[in-house]
Amino acid sequence: MPSRKPIFETGLRWLWIVVLFFIIDQITKQMAVDYFVNPGGRFEVMPFFNFTLAYNKGAAFSFLADQGGWQVIFFTTVSSVVSIGLLYWLYTLPAKNRWLSISLCLILSGALGNLYDRVTLGMVVDFIDWYYENY
Repeated sequence: MPSRKPIFETGLRWLWIVVLFFIIDQITKQMAVDYFVNPGGRFEVMPFFNFTLAYNKGAAFSFLADQGGWQVIFFTTVSSVVSIGLLYWLYTLPAKNRWLSISLCLILSGALGNLYDRVTLGMVVDFIDWYYENY
């Protein structure tokens, strides 16, 4: 049986980034909920970027949001499986693969933030609105 690698010799060394950005994710979402109160409120930052509160029961661009509830369980399951896969990937990476490990940790923090929202609220809090208008 092969011996286990110490955590600090793997990509798991960077898990503190997951914790930090998960906390930032939840704080900024709560700030958006407190500021806007109702979905649809808008704060224009730039001509192509707003803060706009939205609740998303689906995936990206509200894909499957209108499906009656099964999609919440589906996306919760997908997010859980992907998060476990990312943790395993981090475990298999040597710690010297710093940039890949940090990138995976940032993805994992977003996945866990959305997973937390789905489990606690049944939907994901969104508030960043990048868009393009053809003038």
